[in-house]
Amino acid sequence: MTSWTRQLRFHLRHLLRTPFFVQQAVAAPLSFFCLRALATGGTGTMPPADLWTTSALAGVWATTTTAVGMIGFQRYQGTLEHLVMSTRRLSVVFSSLCSAATLVGLVGVPLGIVAQTVVTGRVAVSAASTIGLAVGVAGCAASSLLLAALFVSTRSATVYEPLVLTPVWLLTGLVVPLAVLPEWATPVALAHPLTGAVLATGAGSTGTALGWAATSVLVRTAWSVLGLGLLGAALRRSRRDASLALS
Repeated sequence: MTSWTRQLRFHLRHLLRTPFFVQQAVAAPLSFFCLRALATGGTGTMPPADLWTTSALAGVWATTTTAVGMIGFQRYQGTLEHLVMSTRRLSVVFSSLCSAATLVGLVGVPLGIVAQTVVTGRVAVSAASTIGLAVGVAGCAASSLLLAALFVSTRSATVYEPLVLTPVWLLTGLVVPLAVLPEWATPVALAHPLTGAVLATGAGSTGTALGWAATSVLVRTAWSVLGLGLLGAALRRSRRDASLALS
């Protein structure tokens, strides 16, 4: 087991014992599923059998947004200074921390399947939905690094979480299809790794799903490089300004 994996497991266990993160992981996908099911029911049709997939991705993104305040959470706990002074590389220390915020959202996968079974009586599982879910989680993990980097210097970063959550839900096609959005929104949406994942889940064939998955992976790679670079710069600046502590 690598150092990164051990740290990821440690952070994940800690987050799963924290009521706030568990509440976010449970409430977000279930609320999303219920609202989408009600909206579909209002048109006189049954919810799609793969609604659990988009609900799970929505839940994963919801927990990913907690990375906005993840560094602040460590600052509040008094552990941020120790993490920065670790003998491990900062990329290993903080990528495992931020990725844990994303993986907490996987709680929404079984919840979505249960909700789908109760509401529609059948659950659609395809290669496309599996591929989309996998690359979606990876894309959200890359996003968590960039979110943490952008808000590491803000002590009250948690207040910005709702401002990050909803726009991405709308732009990436989780709420409405990408095709109904304005033309200017398409390139903006495709610049986020979750968009390719959402398009992969709704693909009509495995080949199309793999194509959108490849797009998501490329964008994810760019976000990872950018996130690690910005996070390192932000932490160095915080260390220089002696702003790693709570006070």
